[in-house]
Amino acid sequence: MLIREFLVIFLTDVLTFTTSVVYAALFVGIINYFVPLEGTLLKVVAGSVFAVFFYVDYRYCSPTMIAIFLGRPIDFKSQSMKVIYFGVFSGAAYVSAILVFAIIDVVALSELEFLLVCGVVFFFVFCVILFYVKWLRRDICE
Repeated sequence: MLIREFLVIFLTDVLTFTTSVVYAALFVGIINYFVPLEGTLLKVVAGSVFAVFFYVDYRYCSPTMIAIFLGRPIDFKSQSMKVIYFGVFSGAAYVSAILVFAIIDVVALSELEFLLVCGVVFFFVFCVILFYVKWLRRDICE
């Protein structure tokens, strides 16, 4: 049992670190697209974005994952709505980036059209995930 708990905690920490790196790379890429960064400023922004994602993941998401894997009870009502909205925002950005890259492979877009497609896809994905999360919270917290 002790080895299982250690492995669960170790794997959730690795998952937390990995997702933080992926999200930080994505967001730094998005920031770098709008505001060209290079050198030390790029490293500072990348480190700061990674630190924010790692803190949120480690502080809020990791304990929930550990509880789920070990079969412990979870109090969904006590989870912060700010963190849930942060997760919805970052998840929507990640999914919309994948969708926009798939759209770009099919259709050639100018820069203005690209920004418009990015905004529309992000807004749509954000709304879908937000409504889904609100629906889940309503069902779970009742």
